[in-house]
Amino acid sequence: MQPTMCSRCKKHVAVVFITRLENGTSKNDGLCLKCAKDLGIKPIDDMMKKMGITDEDLESLTHEMMTAFGGAEGLDSLLPAKEDGDDGEDDGRTATFPFLNQLFSANSGEKRGEKVPPAAAQKSERAPKRKFLENYCISLTRRAQEGKLDNLVGRERELQRVVGALDSDGIVIYPTDSVYAFGCSLRSVKAIERLRRLKGKNEFALVFADLAQVAEFCRVDNAAFRILRRNLPGPFTFVLPASSRVPDKTLGRRKTIGVRIPAHPVARAVVGALGCPLVTASVRVDDDVTEYMTDPELLHERYGREVSLVVDGGVGDLVPTTVVDLSDGEPEILREGKGELQ
Repeated sequence: MQPTMCSRCKKHVAVVFITRLENGTSKNDGLCLKCAKDLGIKPIDDMMKKMGITDEDLESLTHEMMTAFGGAEGLDSLLPAKEDGDDGEDDGRTATFPFLNQLFSANSGEKRGEKVPPAAAQKSERAPKRKFLENYCISLTRRAQEGKLDNLVGRERELQRVVGALDSDGIVIYPTDSVYAFGCSLRSVKAIERLRRLKGKNEFALVFADLAQVAEFCRVDNAAFRILRRNLPGPFTFVLPASSRVPDKTLGRRKTIGVRIPAHPVARAVVGALGCPLVTASVRVDDDVTEYMTDPELLHERYGREVSLVVDGGVGDLVPTTVVDLSDGEPEILREGKGELQ
């Protein structure tokens, strides 16, 4: 379709098109993303919430769209949208999103079971389309090639086996986005005590499913929450003041606890299915060796008699998490690791 300018601000490319009724006649308006959001068009609000797009992201998205169309040099080629009626309320309007459908929808223009002709396939690979897809969409094919898709799809039985072990006061070794780790249920006093004896010290962190769960077990102020939101899920351990819901067995003599939300499908699936945080500690060969064990078969060979099971997530990483103290005002990096603080 021929690109047009937003009929409201006349500064950006129109990507949302609404039809409104005026005196019994249908009239069309073209709006940019920002103006559509300002007018409170519900599908735009729903899309932003679903994709986690903030107002700041929306500004950047609008700017990148203009850049993709050629920036200021390409504005002359854009036709202004028709200025029918006012730009106030959207009662009686319906909205269509042809440009956004190309941006965010998978398999657009391709019917199920239908082969794409070679000419059409070449046309779909033009540079501008790839640019939009790379900037605003997730390529599942690429993520599969990189091994980043959820490895638990179709593995419900194995997941329930892990949860069963944890519910039975067991300790498991599981993969994370950094190194392999020991884990046990926060509800199991026996398992926490066994983990303390296994590690020889009482320095544990908690693995959470999401930030809402973090807020149940830790005291999180607004500044700390913003930092957590920017960096999690990811290879970080954030030190926060613990609430009364964290057992003394986990804290020892401390009043703070390490917080983890790993960017790893196995770890997060286990916590989600368990229904409570995991008490966790990184796996080391012994206290005198700093290198972490990365091979799940060797982990089973070394710890098979002391843990209920080892979850095979492939070869693990050698780099531990970045540890950041958020318990007292300004963030303080206690240990440099895999994560880069945002």
